[in-house]
Amino acid sequence: MIEKLQVVSIKLRWTKPFIAVLALASFGLFVACLFKVIDSADDKLLIPSLMSFLWSGLLFGLITWFPAVSPKADKAERVVVRIKVFFNRLCFFVLGIVFFVLSTTLLIISFRLIRVWLTEY
Repeated sequence: MIEKLQVVSIKLRWTKPFIAVLALASFGLFVACLFKVIDSADDKLLIPSLMSFLWSGLLFGLITWFPAVSPKADKAERVVVRIKVFFNRLCFFVLGIVFFVLSTTLLIISFRLIRVWLTEY
């Protein structure tokens, strides 16, 4: 599982600046709508800016964290090195599970927010 996340994050590494700009812009738009800095009729942009900020933050985390997964240790290496690699990969495995849970939760929240936004506007 973590190897596949590593491959995806390495292939999407070139999008990191664009995702960072999207995250900053959507956060700025969310804050501006929240504090009524801009005049948007009935806060139309609040839900889309929140969703784009959350998704871009999740993608930014994927691209940032997962390229550094260490390869599996060989049996010929010392025990200390194998234990270090095991715990390193265990941390990435737990991070992968957290990433999967966050992605699933964000997908469910996105569907609900889109439904609310479409019925509202």
